[in-house]
Amino acid sequence: MPQSSHAGPALSADRLTKRFGDRTAFDGVSFEIAHGEVFGFLGPNGAGKTTTVRTLGTLIAPSGGSATVAGIALAPENGVEIRRRIAIMPESPGLYERLSVTENLACFADLYEVSEPNARIERALRSVRLTDRAHDMCGTLSKGLRQRVALARALLSEPQILFLDEPTAGLDPVASRDVHELIADLGRTRRGARAGGGRRRRAGDRPLPPLARGRLPGADRFRPGGERLMSLSRRRIRAIAIKEVRSYRRTTSLVAAMAIIPLVFLIQPLVSTFAVASQAAASIKHHHELLYLLAIPALVPSTLAAYAVVGEREQGTLEPLLTTPIRREELLLAKALAVLIPSIAISYLVFAVYVALVGLFAHAGVASAFLRPPDVAAQIIFTPPLAAWSIWVSMAISTRASDIRVAQQLGTLASLPSIAVTTLIALNVIHPSFRLALGLGIALLVANRLGWRVVSALFDRERLIAGSR
Repeated sequence: MPQSSHAGPALSADRLTKRFGDRTAFDGVSFEIAHGEVFGFLGPNGAGKTTTVRTLGTLIAPSGGSATVAGIALAPENGVEIRRRIAIMPESPGLYERLSVTENLACFADLYEVSEPNARIERALRSVRLTDRAHDMCGTLSKGLRQRVALARALLSEPQILFLDEPTAGLDPVASRDVHELIADLGRTRRGARAGGGRRRRAGDRPLPPLARGRLPGADRFRPGGERLMSLSRRRIRAIAIKEVRSYRRTTSLVAAMAIIPLVFLIQPLVSTFAVASQAAASIKHHHELLYLLAIPALVPSTLAAYAVVGEREQGTLEPLLTTPIRREELLLAKALAVLIPSIAISYLVFAVYVALVGLFAHAGVASAFLRPPDVAAQIIFTPPLAAWSIWVSMAISTRASDIRVAQQLGTLASLPSIAVTTLIALNVIHPSFRLALGLGIALLVANRLGWRVVSALFDRERLIAGSR
């Protein structure tokens, strides 16, 4: 780990306190850790070790006191910069099981925007002795090997401070010994500060006096500092989007839903089109069967978008993801794009299939009656904003849901009003006109703008990690 350029301690806290309502997680925590020191938090379950690590890692805001992390004052405006300089290995590995070891590490290398990512990944795998498992799917690894991958992930950015939260919890004695040996090796070869929580005193130069009822003795003042917030990073957005698409492709249920739903909405307009005889073409001039297909961008994205946040929580991958420098705007935008692009592609593909089948097999008069330019234009123009609106609604549900299936069901229900409007227009119950199209277009643009703001507000790191309200 690189030596910090700061002259002060690597990590310090002064009367740091965290309360959740009437419950105190820890109170009056004070300590100071020098560069190159291995430091241990000791205490029973519920003493506040993990909450302390999460607070110092900017996942949870303190209720009182002060701290400096890697020379930067612990404050909301400094969160991104602090997370660039530290790494946290949570108790649960939190790996993407449908991605390989290398794919997991590549995603996090991009989230930290490390230079020469391939070399960093190779070096991290060598450090944890996993080069021979680089292309294995993480879902096939034992828990001990997953802990090694999580440790390699934490080493990618060469952090100034490395937090290890009970890295051997749940491991058998052999796997636990292997992890301790790896940590000891890192202590001999790298120059950074490491702070760890656990019940056993091992691999620590100086353990902290045991946490009891969330309190730690001692006091050291913090040094004020601060950094400007980072702008949106294309590299981090691309990393999350690529990770999402890879996961979708390898999830059979999602692939099936993305295939079946469009087919259901393709059958009805095809049946209606081929059931009309050529001499009856004049009688269908007020039909807008093509607009049935707008139900596809209104419905298909809801299944994927509803998975966006609650899916990460259920997999245990949300906390490792949020310990990186990624901003919530980057994360939400990346997840939205990962749903929007395939949803639009599928919608346009189904539309192209409909046009091709009608053009090839329907009577000429019938084809021209169903493929009117205004309806074709409406299909092309309204597909993206309808899909985007469905995504924001479903992602808002996902930030509040605690179960994937419930989130997907609610997302589907939330898309029904859009489907109802497009169906009523297709049936000519609502008469389509340029004025109506303009009004709906403006409404969708405003709704998408509001949707982005609402989802950003609902995405609260502390509530998602700690479950606080």
